Amino acid sequence: FMTGRYPLHHTVTDWLKPGRANALPLNETLLPQKLAEAGYEAHATGKWHLGYTQWEHTPTFRGFKSFLGFYGGGEDYFTHQAGAGFDMRNDPTEACGKGCSQVAAERKGEYSTHIFSQRAVDIVEHHDVSKPLFLYLAYQAVHAPAEVPASYRDAYNSTIDDPMRRTFAGMLSCMDEGIGNVTKALRAKHMLDNT
Repeated sequence: FMTGRYPLHHTVTDWLKPGRANALPLNETLLPQKLAEAGYEAHATGKWHLGYTQWEHTPTFRGFKSFLGFYGGGEDYFTHQAGAGFDMRNDPTEACGKGCSQVAAERKGEYSTHIFSQRAVDIVEHHDVSKPLFLYLAYQAVHAPAEVPASYRDAYNSTIDDPMRRTFAGMLSCMDEGIGNVTKALRAKHMLDNT
């Protein structure tokens, strides 16, 4: 999606496995970089999974003005642990590398779908509507692990017998609620038809 090219043309033909120094090559121009040339302001929140072994591979070096989310391919929805490490970053400015990129430890315990939805709403609410916006909202949901706040899962107790399917339905409902909140924010800013 980010390059607009088939994977065989940019050497990433499999998922980026943790612990390996691989990433989308830096000679690839990404969608937010092209949109910036047309005057767009681009922000990202959620899952990156295009490389992070060098700062230059991270979102704010690839065309985004800010990023809140995780660099890797998956994490725990609540603890934000990915393997042996904590993977939740706040990169508040362009080219936000060493000395700028922050480990968002204060987010431990918050459900990632809520984090990403709220960040997207905040971006919309604070956006200068005189410039077009490219908002990349890459939810972790409904990717493994199967985790959701109990209130979303329990809403299906009387209609879905299988506990895994109830969890999945809860994860999907939470994401749907987040998309609804972003849509509401876009409508309130009169941006829904132009974003």
